[in-house]
Amino acid sequence: MNIATDAQISVGILLPWKDTEVPWECETYDYDYREWWRQVNNYKPTRPIFDESGNWLNGVLADKSIVDTYYAERDEWDKNNPCPFEPINCCSESCPRWILAIPGLTITANRGYPQLLNQFSKLVPIIEVNALIDFAKKYNFEGEWGWWLSSYWENQP
Repeated sequence: MNIATDAQISVGILLPWKDTEVPWECETYDYDYREWWRQVNNYKPTRPIFDESGNWLNGVLADKSIVDTYYAERDEWDKNNPCPFEPINCCSESCPRWILAIPGLTITANRGYPQLLNQFSKLVPIIEVNALIDFAKKYNFEGEWGWWLSSYWENQP
């Protein structure tokens, strides 16, 4: 059994430790914030490939083009409707604490692999900051705003 503690730096909102539940951490969204984001924004694929239980619909696997079309359409929707945050776990797998970070700005340094941080000398685009703040207000996420250097502990088998 290995233990890895990684360093992360991100800019965003640190959610309070206690009594903060994030809506995507459940089986409904398969613990995937992107699935939650699609649902709250009423994304509907032209041709679904899964039933309500998450199982493949009959005949779908027999036609690879149906599956390819489904994922291409979903990827295009994601590109045109970007999620204004990326959840960053700043504690551990078994006891998460979340930072709602601006997407694409988080850097992780795995133990033994330091990362150069000079790209943070650029200012964060104000439009991305405003999008994250608006999102947090809309969904009642309260926390402290700022740059966050955190660690994440993962118990690896």
